[in-house]
Amino acid sequence: MRATDHLQPPALRHAESAFAAELHSVRPDLDAAFAAALPGARAAVLARLWRALQIEPLPLAPGVRRSLNGPERRFYDVDAPVAGYTVNLDGAAYTHPGALLEALSLPGAGTLLAEIEHSVVSLALSRAGTCALPTDHPADASGPLRTAGSLGAAGSLAQPVR
Repeated sequence: MRATDHLQPPALRHAESAFAAELHSVRPDLDAAFAAALPGARAAVLARLWRALQIEPLPLAPGVRRSLNGPERRFYDVDAPVAGYTVNLDGAAYTHPGALLEALSLPGAGTLLAEIEHSVVSLALSRAGTCALPTDHPADASGPLRTAGSLGAAGSLAQPVR
């Protein structure tokens, strides 16, 4: 591993690679969409991690909080940052939330790291799935969960049409 690997993460981290292989075996039509969605998913999860690092009382080593910097994030920010979003630690730019979390060396962060890695994969899959709807599936919401109307006579939501 080179010292600059954190600047541009390897093509796929372990969780991403394992999931991509499994996805290819069941939905090879999503390969390209999943790969294209990964940078944006990494940026979105990194932005949320960065916000948490700013507001949560995490057990960071002395001086680490001062050496962390990145784009301004407010408590209520829910925007989707662009791919290439970075957070800096000791002058090094991180584009992957997992790589940043590893560099922080938080005690007992193994479970959090796994959750972060799976969040990236899950978000990328969600985005890939919306980009790759099958052509034989109408996009007009005429499926089994289509509602009969917006509100019923009593003001409640209509029941799904089955």
